[in-house]
Amino acid sequence: MISPRLGDAAADPKSAFEHSCKEFTEFFKRRKMQALKTLPATSGEQNRLRAHRYRSTTFQDGTPIFTALNRMDTGYESPDKRQAVEHCRMACLVYLNLVMDELGDLSEATENYLKTLRGIVDDSDDDSSLTAEHLLWTLLATFDEPDHGHYERIWKTCRLVGLIKRSAPQTLSRLENTLRVYLQIPEDIKRLEDVPRDFIWGHGNVLMEVDSRPGFVGS
Repeated sequence: MISPRLGDAAADPKSAFEHSCKEFTEFFKRRKMQALKTLPATSGEQNRLRAHRYRSTTFQDGTPIFTALNRMDTGYESPDKRQAVEHCRMACLVYLNLVMDELGDLSEATENYLKTLRGIVDDSDDDSSLTAEHLLWTLLATFDEPDHGHYERIWKTCRLVGLIKRSAPQTLSRLENTLRVYLQIPEDIKRLEDVPRDFIWGHGNVLMEVDSRPGFVGS
């Protein structure tokens, strides 16, 4: 579910910050539960997953979209440019997981969304490899009409990425890896069980870590 904008909380930076921390922990908790439920445990569930062609294949290793969601050598010498790419990649991961969270991992709406996204990526006239920056640009476009939650999803992505990017480098890496695993729906349940264990956070833990680091959320 996409939360409403902060409203009056936006006038109080501390309140807005704490709201983002709570929103962050609830989001990751839901995605963990959804990913575990989606993981096929029987042959019937495996067939059900395969029947959702785009959900089961879009984020497989080696696909253009999943490659763009992985760390790669950008060739940029500037630390600021490299960091900008990292933020784009995190924004893509958060946004796509929000789509799964809102529409459901195995739903007709998700299939249609991913089919449209794949079509845009596959039909691109650009011969270069898909990058996180290009993927984010595509995701932010309103290509899936009518998608009434699109702009609220963008707003929530901004809030979550603004919070996440204040985390320690090790935490950032774990969060990235977890969001990728949630999109992939791995066959081995151990991958889903092990990844979240690296950063089992409650609201207070998130608040403590990011509040101790320089800068303000969303900066």
